Amino acid sequence: MFCYCCGSLNFKANSVLWKELIDEWRIADFEVDYINKQQGLQCAGCNSNLRSIALAFSIMKCFRYSGLFKDFVKEKQIKDLKILEINEAGSLTQFLSCLPKHTLSQYPDVDMMSMKFKDESYDLVLHSDVLEHVLHPVRGLSECRRILKPNGVCALRFQLL
Repeated sequence: MFCYCCGSLNFKANSVLWKELIDEWRIADFEVDYINKQQGLQCAGCNSNLRSIALAFSIMKCFRYSGLFKDFVKEKQIKDLKILEINEAGSLTQFLSCLPKHTLSQYPDVDMMSMKFKDESYDLVLHSDVLEHVLHPVRGLSECRRILKPNGVCALRFQLL
């Protein structure tokens, strides 16, 4: 296994769930293992967890790029993209922040159900751990679609628990 963000082969495992929470939420052992792996297994090089690594991989696939995310953001075609990141997308912000047309908007500055951006203004809309907190998630996704340029990409990661 290697990190699609930085290329490191070294990972560290951290437990993100604690006994009291596991007991209170009645989380099964297999779910504890899954969540600890998904959220707690981190690249030792860039601190990306599996969720961020998977999101980076998916974004690169959408733009037909094979390689590392740290190199992806240096490509001329990517530097020309207008990107909206709604809340920090885990560890990906450290890579995206070098892009000249990258905008990071955080709650409450941006209301995902009524965004103040022009129609068809972004090539990539990226959000992380936002949709599950939106009162009307379909409306939030509709807003993402509205502000995407034709053939634009909406990439998201959300909490399953």
